[in-house]
Amino acid sequence: MGPRPTNLTPETAAKYREVIRLKRDGLTFDVIAERVGYASRQGAFEAYRAALKWWGQEAVQESRVIENERLERLWQSALTQLLAAERENTEEVVDADGNVQRRVHYSPDVENAIAGAVNVSRNKRGLLGLDAPKQMEISGQGGGPVVTDVGRMFQDRMDEAQRLLDEEDARAALEAAKTPDTGLYPVVKPIVEEEP
Repeated sequence: MGPRPTNLTPETAAKYREVIRLKRDGLTFDVIAERVGYASRQGAFEAYRAALKWWGQEAVQESRVIENERLERLWQSALTQLLAAERENTEEVVDADGNVQRRVHYSPDVENAIAGAVNVSRNKRGLLGLDAPKQMEISGQGGGPVVTDVGRMFQDRMDEAQRLLDEEDARAALEAAKTPDTGLYPVVKPIVEEEP
């Protein structure tokens, strides 16, 4: 995060605390700039960053606690709406055996509230690190390595490239063997050992 500033005056510290408090309450940097006295939202943002540098890890932990409280309030609000909707939209139906069954009919607004509650829960679990990391291991047949067509295709291409290189090397060697004056290939006669 860089070095900690050393020239923090009491007035600047008070402004930093106010910026942190207002941001914790969910205000935008435009509103914070206006309330605290910065010329622009950029000034409020820079003050927020400087405050985080000044108070370091304590501010990060406090931000986590604050965000957790926000998510908890959102969760409580969504849950209250869902319970009220359930009470208002529940009907009791008696089946052929005389058993009473409760049926709840949710409106699209309630379904959206349910989706919102699920998102709040997901965000809270992520913030608190409650979800176990997802790890997957892939293995091939019988626990061996994974064999794919792509792997085979790659190997075939590599073999073909090597074959072409070998042919090219042979052509180059043959060209180098041409006699310079005629440009013809020398005739190579096999050495045959005669029997005594």
